[in-house]
Parts: sequence; C-alpha cells; structure tokens
Amino acid sequence: MKKYDIAQTNANDDKKKYYGVKYMETMDNVVSETRDLKKLRKIEEDLSSRFEQYDALKTNLKMIISKLDVEAQNIKNAIEENHEAVGDIKSKIKMLMNEITEMLKKLHSAKTQLGDYREQIKMHEKREQKLSRDAKKNVVKSEINCKKLEEFEHLSKHTESALHGVRHKISALEDKIGRGKTEKTFYKMKSKRQNENPQVRLFLDHYD
Repeated sequence: MKKYDIAQTNANDDKKKYYGVKYMETMDNVVSETRDLKKLRKIEEDLSSRFEQYDALKTNLKMIISKLDVEAQNIKNAIEENHEAVGDIKSKIKMLMNEITEMLKKLHSAKTQLGDYREQIKMHEKREQKLSRDAKKNVVKSEINCKKLEEFEHLSKHTESALHGVRHKISALEDKIGRGKTEKTFYKMKSKRQNENPQVRLFLDHYD
C-alpha cells in the first residue's frame, strides 16, 4: 500500500472516531436536556395549580369583603333607625310628663307607661351598643381580609412571574434539544460516510 493511501486511511479512521465521539456527546446532551425538560414541565404544572388556587382564593376573599361591606352598611342603617326610634320615645316621655302635671289622677297609669318607655329606651340603647360592637368587629374582619387579599395577590403575581420564567426556560430548552437532535443526525451521517465509497465520500466532503 502506498504512503498516500495509508495516510488517507488513517485520516478517515480519525474522522470516523471523531464523529463517533461527537455523536455520543450529543446523545448524552439530548438525554440530559430531556430529563431537565421533564423536571421543568413538572414545575410548570405545580405553579399552574398554585396560580389557579390563589386566583380562586382571591375571588372568594373579594366576595367575603363585598358581603362584609353590605353588612356594615346594613348595620349603619340600623343604627340610624335606632336613633330615630329613641328620639321618638323621648318625645313621648316629654308628653307624658306634661300629662302628669295636668292630670294627677292618671299618675299611676302614666308612671307605668313611663316605665315601659324607659325600658324600651334601655332595650334600644343595648341594641345600639350591640350593633356598634358588631360594626367594629366587621371593620376588623374587613381589614384582616383586605390584608389577606393583598398577600394572595402578591403570591399570585409572584407565582405568575415564576410560571412565565419556567415557560420561557422550557421554550429555550426545547429549541436547544431540537438543535441537539439535528446535530446528532448530522454527526451520525458524517460517521456513516466513512464506510462509503471513497470517491463518493470525497465528493460529499467537498460540499460540507
């Protein structure tokens, strides 16, 4: 065998080994990146689930706050009505006091009626105190739920941002894997060429 043929054969063997090594490296990269892609898809599912949960919690909290606002307005209206009722009763007491002055004979009956009205005033005052306490409790509940809503909105935004980041990484990794598969195919074809007819191989190498 001529020196030129020996050198050409050695060069072809070296090329074949090189392309074989590159093919195995590319194959390992594709396997590793595919494993990473599966992990990222799992993270995407978890983040999507959390985002949906936080979104549902936000909706529920908004409904609760809305109901508390309506209840607070109802309590406010009830307090105003209670004030009016107390004012009416006080006017009646004044009228009764005038009647007591003018009609001593009806004193016993008037005193009894007066006592009844005073009991009604106490009842309305107690009712007003209770309504005021309930109103304060609802204000506190509303503030607590507003804070919870802010926390869940923050978590929702943070989760949504993380979700976008993961999806961006997934897209980039999918592109990289696609390029890796193309590169793997290229090196596989190059490796196969070493077993082809030398003239055909030289012709194909000329156009690489």
